[in-house]
Amino acid sequence: APGEGAPVSLLVLLACAPDDFDQLAAICADIPFVRIGETGGDQVVLEGLTASLQLQVDRAALAYEEALASSCE
Repeated sequence: APGEGAPVSLLVLLACAPDDFDQLAAICADIPFVRIGETGGDQVVLEGLTASLQLQVDRAALAYEEALASSCE
């Protein structure tokens, strides 16, 4: 069958309290992972090499909820 035996990529996003990070890293053991940021506050701030985004959390939540609802129609 097409794709049989093809490599599979999986992206998982985890969150933990700052004090639990070392324990989470130990649980991941040999699974490659990258810490991408911290949570807290009232803004979503994403900074990349070529672009950045700053958005109020309530606006980001509304956009997510609206997109989710429209995808179920």
